[in-house]
Amino acid sequence: MEIIIGHIFRMDLTKMALDAIPDSNKIILIDISLSGEAKNYAENHKKHIQYVRGPGYPNQWCFSKVINEGAKLCMGDFFIIMGNDVLLNKGTIEKINEEISKCEDKVGILGPCRDGRIPLLHINIIRKKCFKDVGFFDERFYPVCGEDQDYYVRLAKKGWKFKCIPIDYLHMDGGHHSRIEIPAEQYQKFVDKWGFPPSGLEYYEIINKEIRACKK
Repeated sequence: MEIIIGHIFRMDLTKMALDAIPDSNKIILIDISLSGEAKNYAENHKKHIQYVRGPGYPNQWCFSKVINEGAKLCMGDFFIIMGNDVLLNKGTIEKINEEISKCEDKVGILGPCRDGRIPLLHINIIRKKCFKDVGFFDERFYPVCGEDQDYYVRLAKKGWKFKCIPIDYLHMDGGHHSRIEIPAEQYQKFVDKWGFPPSGLEYYEIINKEIRACKK
């Protein structure tokens, strides 16, 4: 399995996230920290990491761009995107592969959900064929926030589904979002694009009817 992780802050968390991933998986590490501090660790500790030095924080980085740049390097049928503050528990990748083997062809993304109906972007498994069809994550949602809701709407309009699955992981506090102020205009960008807010009734009707595929 190919796994995309972006590093901005907290190398201690990033190390924990990387160390929890079995060596049989390929990691694409997009380093957008100001110092490029993840390079030494990637070169000396994990032979299965493909290190990419991305545009540095604070002026050029964009989470959508992290996903897009990593996805370009993925060659398999599915790839995982996850934050540097996600700690996978033992056996999680095997369970993800089992869920993939059971999902229907129109499931484009698998991942955890809140309250059984709201997809979370902590960790998502994306079908490469779906990604090619739906397209790149929209980089207008700079630096972060809104790109996931936008992608789920686009997913639905292309006829793909999101399948909610149980994933055994720990979301650690203090990664990407803890030191980033999310401006209110991020939500306005979503409204300007779609004509409704990412937390409104119309959005959830699309999510519930067209995207979400409950675990069976």
